[in-house]
Amino acid sequence: ADWHAFDRVIRGMGNYLKNNNNTSLRPKFIIVGDGEVRQKWQKLALDLGLKEFVLFVGYKNGEELDVLFEEAHVAISSLGLGRINLKMASVLKSREYAARGIPFLRSGHDIDFNPNPNFAFEVENSDDPILLDDLIWWYGKISHNKEYFEDIRVFAEKNLDFSKKVKELIF
Repeated sequence: ADWHAFDRVIRGMGNYLKNNNNTSLRPKFIIVGDGEVRQKWQKLALDLGLKEFVLFVGYKNGEELDVLFEEAHVAISSLGLGRINLKMASVLKSREYAARGIPFLRSGHDIDFNPNPNFAFEVENSDDPILLDDLIWWYGKISHNKEYFEDIRVFAEKNLDFSKKVKELIF
C-alpha cells in the first residue's frame, strides 16, 4: 500500500548508487506482496536503473516467506504514515520484525518503541528519500554483536507479546 512508502527506499537506493558508484557494497531491496502500488514502484525502480537491486517477488507465505526473512539484514516497516494523516501508529510490520529478531527501519511515533530502541532505525515521517549511507552506517554499528538479534526477540517477548498487551487493557 502507498502508506508503506517503499518508494522512499527505492529513491534512496537510486541516490546511493549514483553517489557511490565505486563502492563494492550493492544493497538489494526485496519487496514481498502484490498491492495497488506495485506497478508504480516497479516503474520507478526501472526508471532509476535499479532492476537488479530492487526485486519484486510477489505474495509469499509460510516457508517461502521464512527464507526471505532469514536472508534479510534489515526489514522495512511502514514509512509513509503521513500519507494517511497519521503521526502515530502501532504498525504490525514492526512487531513481526522484532519477533523475528530482525532490525528494521521505521517512521512515525509508536508507543511500543518509545524511546526508540537501537534495533529500530527511525526516519522522519515524510516523503524524503531514505539516506542509505545513514542506514548502512547504523547497521554496521549494531550488527557486530551476534547475540544482538536474539536480544531483539527478547525485547519483543517482554514488550510486544499479546498476552501482556491484553493485560494492560483489562487491568
